[in-house]
Amino acid sequence: MEEDRISSLSDEIICHILSFLETEDAFTTSLLSKRWNPLWLLVPTLDLHEYRMFPHYSVSLFPKLVFAAIFKRSVNQPIKKLCLSVGSYDSHHLEKVSLLDYDIESWLTGAAERKLVHLEFDFIIDHYLPPCIFSFRNLVVLKLKDLTISTASHVDFPLLKTLHLYHVDFDHRWFVFKLFSGCPVLEDFEAEILYIYASINMSTSPDRVLECLPKLVRAKLSDISEDFPLEPFCSVESLYLKEVEYYDGLFPTFNNLTQLVLISLDSWQSLVDVLNHCPKLQRLELDQVNALEDVRAGECDLENWVDRDFVPQCLSLHLTTCNIFNYYGGQEGELLLARYILKNARVLQTMTIWNICFKIKGKLCSCPRASATCKLAIYDAPMYSRRPLI
Repeated sequence: MEEDRISSLSDEIICHILSFLETEDAFTTSLLSKRWNPLWLLVPTLDLHEYRMFPHYSVSLFPKLVFAAIFKRSVNQPIKKLCLSVGSYDSHHLEKVSLLDYDIESWLTGAAERKLVHLEFDFIIDHYLPPCIFSFRNLVVLKLKDLTISTASHVDFPLLKTLHLYHVDFDHRWFVFKLFSGCPVLEDFEAEILYIYASINMSTSPDRVLECLPKLVRAKLSDISEDFPLEPFCSVESLYLKEVEYYDGLFPTFNNLTQLVLISLDSWQSLVDVLNHCPKLQRLELDQVNALEDVRAGECDLENWVDRDFVPQCLSLHLTTCNIFNYYGGQEGELLLARYILKNARVLQTMTIWNICFKIKGKLCSCPRASATCKLAIYDAPMYSRRPLI
């Protein structure tokens, strides 16, 4: 008879091994023996995804498993991280689901009572975010997906450092400010596909807006509603903007920003506006610059724009690195963009361009450069596999 070496290990080592398993797999080890029965409840990380379990399990099993995983452990047995995804992408499954079986607020509150610090919540079934979450004071990381945020009487996240929102809708714009005001030490923010239904502004002073996120270092915004406020992010050092629209003349100033990624530029005016409001920018990455409006003779005098006396402060004093990805090289607007940066960036050290049309190399290599030490590198291949990230 072979020796059961795994069972002879200490509880701490076995729990560490179980922490690498999905929670439903860790749960099955409780059936091995009395020795193993309670060990899965000592694992401080719960990873529960209903769409991953279905259709391998009955619809009624998932709520029972979540309840057991949380409430079969005492309040002294911590749940440090909870990844909870409720619902399935299978339409037949959704027909069977009854929200009465999903006591989500009770689940989340129970996890919070067990010292929860990291919460990832994905509600595939169309539903509002339970307001109890806004009072989970121990949270350090909060990631929300596929849900709608309404309002709450208060927001209190004194320890929250990371907030990520994916496919999230807000019922009211003013609550966005309230949410940020309740995150005084937030350092990392991401939003992707975010929409605001009601755009009524709350009465707030500029000073209050700027104080919303005083510790924020990094922000990544992709495909967000045009009335989503950018002012709370003014203190960031790194900023990623993809398909982000804003009202003309209302782009805020980012006095601490040193790294910027811009994807899917829509016009020259928006590019100029952004650069004018990033006075200390050192690193600039541009992607899909072919989205810039094409330039045709007689439509606009962009040559004069390129050579005009006024130059954004970041180009004159601080920009050292510029990367341009998926540069097609066939539009005059793209060529003017690269030439403009080369002719005005006085301390630029490197400009790297990945393009399809290699013929632009000669045009740019002969272009005057404001920086005598600038190195220009051009690769005749698109960077589809690489997305510029900060």
